[in-house]
Amino acid sequence: MCVQGRHSSKCTDRPVENIVFDDEPAEGRYKIFVQNFNYHLNTLPENMQVARMQEGVKTSKEERELRLSQNRPVLFDLLLKVHGEKKLFQGLCTPTGKTLASSDVLVMEFDYDPSQERITPIFEATAAPECTTYAEKLLLAGPEARALPRPDARPAAVPKAAGATRPKRSASSKSGKGSKGADAKHAALQAIRGSTREALATKPVSALRALLVDLGTSCKGCTEKSDFVERLLDAAGVRSEL
Repeated sequence: MCVQGRHSSKCTDRPVENIVFDDEPAEGRYKIFVQNFNYHLNTLPENMQVARMQEGVKTSKEERELRLSQNRPVLFDLLLKVHGEKKLFQGLCTPTGKTLASSDVLVMEFDYDPSQERITPIFEATAAPECTTYAEKLLLAGPEARALPRPDARPAAVPKAAGATRPKRSASSKSGKGSKGADAKHAALQAIRGSTREALATKPVSALRALLVDLGTSCKGCTEKSDFVERLLDAAGVRSEL
């Protein structure tokens, strides 16, 4: 088990707690809960901390409040593996400001039959809007998002002199689609390269598809959110091991 707070070279940026049956589980109905035992600092992954220090970027007041406050949800993913079959639950979080039993989140309920070596789902949690909203707030509060150009920003109007004639637009200025497409692609590349795999995984699939469109590509055959994330990282030229 790799518990948060334990120093180990095997722990990743986001430590995981595992529950494993060494022997064959008994037949019956099972419920999987996730509980927020206590609040700890919601720190950035080490690679992002190092990058910010090297670039001299400071954490904003909004981001500090989102990460350090105890009046916040705790984001988590859960992976269930039964006889080689895996099911990943994403976009979940504990209730805001809750700990111990009051923070319990039912992720899955199922019946298990050892003779069939399979499970029969009774209940499966889906991504919660409040969790996605909090994850997006974290992402937008970071300097990576603040550095992006605002999509609603407009150039200042230039006063027209009396009697002046409007210059004739060239062929390139008549067609703004090309420049807009380039701007959208540049913004998408900055957003992806300034995020981590974990941060991208908190975004809804619709947002990931929109980033792919801005990059001028798609993700044919993608069914899982992780597929979209990997496709984005590849399209943005980010090495898969990062």
